[in-house]
Amino acid sequence: MDGYDRTPRAQRERMTSSALHTPSTPSWSADLAAAGKLPPRYAELVRERFDALAAPGLRDGATVLDLGSGRDPVYPVGTRPAGVRYLGLDVSAHELEVAPPGSYDEAIVTDAAVPVPALEGRCDLIVSWQVFEHLDDLPATVANLRGYLKPEGRLVAMLSGRFAAFALANAVLPARVGNAVASRVLGVPSEDVFPAHYHHCHSSALRRAFREWGSVELEPLYRGAVYFRPVPPALAAYLRYENWAHRRRIETLATHYLLCASP
Repeated sequence: MDGYDRTPRAQRERMTSSALHTPSTPSWSADLAAAGKLPPRYAELVRERFDALAAPGLRDGATVLDLGSGRDPVYPVGTRPAGVRYLGLDVSAHELEVAPPGSYDEAIVTDAAVPVPALEGRCDLIVSWQVFEHLDDLPATVANLRGYLKPEGRLVAMLSGRFAAFALANAVLPARVGNAVASRVLGVPSEDVFPAHYHHCHSSALRRAFREWGSVELEPLYRGAVYFRPVPPALAAYLRYENWAHRRRIETLATHYLLCASP
């Protein structure tokens, strides 16, 4: 596995930009939606829509850059065409090293906001699943990603929203408490929960960050109920608020965004 390391030593010790792969449609929510106990939007398979957007670039002979997935690539070995060259970019060398064998043909260890000249114009597809909210400088990252794509390439990203209830709670809770809550609610080990900054992760800021791109599709999603599942009264109150935001299509209050952009 080839590797570039353009990150200062102190930064390499931090594992802040690898994504926590939060399922966008946990099985419990799909089941409850089917039973009429959650709004119908919770039955939608967002990951399938993500895959459909990525499909044109995930083809034999393509070069794919996986941004920030570390140990858990968006498209594991065996789920991509054999001729795909799959690159992994993450701020943590450790996260890339502990990925399953063969996950990455090249590993690039760097902060995503730092340009990597060797990636310029190489990529047919860039995928990012629940990573943007962990980045310190989203506009700089977006500018770099545009340069990495071929003219006909595309970026497909799923991210959490800055003004979602869980994001606002994350901003006020001590890091240790927030980590413990996320670990319990999402059912993942605490070491798989990474700090989130939500820098520019709302609709108007995202559109500004992508204003130089040729085309941008940004779909707001409203599906934050998983964070309130342990407390039924809180879940009921939260859904009243989320349903209001969804009915009015207040994009700034979206819990997640599905984004597809071409340079």
